[in-house]
This record gives sequence, C-alpha cells and structure tokens, in this order.
Amino acid sequence: MPILPSGLTIGIGHQAIPKSVGPDWFKCPAGRFWYKRPDISITPPPYDGITAILEDWVHAPVPEAIDEVKQYLYVLYRQPEGKFQWRGEWLNEFPLPGQLSKEDEEAWNAWISSELALPFLRKAIDVCGGVPRSGVRAEGVEFAVVALQGHHGGRNQEVIGELR
Repeated sequence: MPILPSGLTIGIGHQAIPKSVGPDWFKCPAGRFWYKRPDISITPPPYDGITAILEDWVHAPVPEAIDEVKQYLYVLYRQPEGKFQWRGEWLNEFPLPGQLSKEDEEAWNAWISSELALPFLRKAIDVCGGVPRSGVRAEGVEFAVVALQGHHGGRNQEVIGELR
C-alpha cells in the first residue's frame, strides 16, 4: 500500500469476496463466484465506517485477468488511528478524474501496476476462483426474508420459507 506524496495512505482489499460460502449457501453456476455488493438504493456511499451497509449477495463470472478482478476490490483509506476504511470506492473506478492531485495520481498508478501490488491482485483472482469450489456442495438452506411496510413507516420482517 502506498503512502502518496500528500501523505494519504491508500490500500486495496478483497472484503467483498468471501473465502468460502460454506455448505448452507446457494449453489453458484459453473464458472461464477459469489460476492457482496452494497444496495446503494438503501445505503449509498460514501460510507463513514460507522453506519451499517446493507449488502446484496450476487454472482459474477470468475475473473481471469487483473483488470477484471479490480471491480470486486475495495479502495481503502488509512484513518488517523491507523485503521483502514472503505468509503464505497471500487478499484476499477479509482481514482476519478480530479480526485487525487497529479502527484498522488502518478504515485498511485505507479504502485498499482508495480510488483508490489501485483501479487495481491493475482491472489484476489485465486480467491474468486475458490468461492465456486467451496459452494459446489451447497444445499441452499437459507431463509427468504421480506420487509413489509408497517404502521407509521416502520418495517416488519416475515419469514416466507426455506429455499432449496
């Protein structure tokens, strides 16, 4: 992870990609993997590190190249206390034009394409490829929960059944 000329420290993470989905999850179609995506209609970015983020589980083709895996990787910012926080940015869209100074953007682009970052990016592809293998014997024992509009704008949840 680079410390940019401005002092900003940025990292990348594959927290959206589970290492395993376990046996009680939905089967994933061949050549695809499960990952988490925030439901931006309910919890839009930017994220502050405090507010819960509602996420949907979706599947996508297993990436075969570094440029393909970037859409599943978080851009993380180091906070003053040393922890990293995801603000809702994905690596394939970072940085947006004008988001970083010219010097920071040059340093970032040099780092993300360097031998320092490439092993992590390759590992992320391997993690994506491992998720379908972990879900091959999945039984799909999950409950569907429907949010129903209640009185006074409240929300009630009703379990509607087991999916197999």
